[in-house]
Amino acid sequence: MTSAGTDKPALGPAAHKDGALTPGWLHSSAADSYMLSRLTERALGKFQYSSRDALLRSAAWELKQAGHWRDDVRIDVSLKKGHRISRCMRLLHGVPSPRYWYEGSLQWMAAIDIIYFFAEKSNERRDLLRECLPDLSSFEALEAWLGSFSSRRFHRKLIESLMIDAELKAASYGHRLPKNLVFGQTAIDASEIDRFAWVCGYTSINLAKATPVWTPPQERGARKS
Repeated sequence: MTSAGTDKPALGPAAHKDGALTPGWLHSSAADSYMLSRLTERALGKFQYSSRDALLRSAAWELKQAGHWRDDVRIDVSLKKGHRISRCMRLLHGVPSPRYWYEGSLQWMAAIDIIYFFAEKSNERRDLLRECLPDLSSFEALEAWLGSFSSRRFHRKLIESLMIDAELKAASYGHRLPKNLVFGQTAIDASEIDRFAWVCGYTSINLAKATPVWTPPQERGARKS
């Protein structure tokens, strides 16, 4: 589902290239929240014994230990339904949901997918991911992180705009807060962009595609006027 003449997904609480409901979308309503809670219940029902909190804790621990959030950071899971051949599947068919891989009785799920799907409220998601960040106490560390933390490639201009944002944050708050907290906020903003790319099925994301969830600092003044 795309906007006319662009490759951006159409805006709205149910926007997705397949028309499926996107978890944790921007303009949430009571109806959306209810539907998302039902999707979460349906997804949890596919596990043999894992709870939502246990999945989130395990996923966050693995991400923190890995030092990055790419797709190869996975946790062991136990699903009710087995498979005969090795392949990758979505937990919920036709819905942006955690991917899992299996071989015989062994099953693994992408840790970042678990956070992006089951932590549908942005405050909870941000708090979880903030604990998973490495030390980002310098501009160089933040820039390296933005270019490598995700399996979805961030285009150079998007990284440059995020770095400008970090510089502005450092100028405003750097004298009161440690640098790793200031730069960590930019990293968490990048995670929201990455989640949007994950929902939309993008393998890479540029500045234009990120605009539904993030406004570049050079455009914020123009939008207010």
